[in-house]
Amino acid sequence: MITALDTSVALDILLPDSEFAERSVESFSRARAEGQVIVCEMVVAEITPVLPRTADFSKLAKDWSLRYVPCGEEAAMLAGRWFRSYLQRGGKRGRIVADFIIGAHAMSHADRLLSRHAGFERRSVPGLTIWYP
Repeated sequence: MITALDTSVALDILLPDSEFAERSVESFSRARAEGQVIVCEMVVAEITPVLPRTADFSKLAKDWSLRYVPCGEEAAMLAGRWFRSYLQRGGKRGRIVADFIIGAHAMSHADRLLSRHAGFERRSVPGLTIWYP
């Protein structure tokens, strides 16, 4: 089983979030026990600012048993199509495309996405299996 990790869950663990950290840690640990956990460049970019200056993503990836898998052209185009559909349904441009890229990455490279963005992905990224902690 391959699980793509969303920024929301990673930040719950890194910061740690008083409301969601425990569930996110438990879900992340279960995902690692069940197979690989992967991240794309968007997740790396979004979590890097909260890492200690002496740390970098490579160290975190090793410590957490994460594998970096680039999105690739297919996932990027899928994210663009999903974003276009979202806008055509009346979605606001204020919604950042990074969320669509993370979802498309999961759809293209994983079996599921571990995310705390309840509701958004289901409406906007059809067919993606989402695991909410």
